[in-house]
Amino acid sequence: MHKAVLLQEVVSGLDLKAGETFVDATYGAGGHIREVKRRFPKVKTVSIDQDPETKADITGNFREIDTLLGDIRPDAILLDIGLSSDQLEASGRGFSFQ
Repeated sequence: MHKAVLLQEVVSGLDLKAGETFVDATYGAGGHIREVKRRFPKVKTVSIDQDPETKADITGNFREIDTLLGDIRPDAILLDIGLSSDQLEASGRGFSFQ
């Protein structure tokens, strides 16, 4: 299972408040959004990921965030642009070492 790096530090740094909207534009395994929901239950969350297997709210690449979000105007956006161990471990998920 993928473990989000610097999870506590990242979520604390978001400084979210009730009624705000948070977008995780690289949802992956959902670690950041789960922690945001736990700490800030009154924050609206939206998840985006290019990999349809993640079951994010929106499937697409963060490069197209304006189009993907439509009328949604987030107060905070997270882009965790590191590699996902889930994608490295499963053949056909986006990356490989050969």
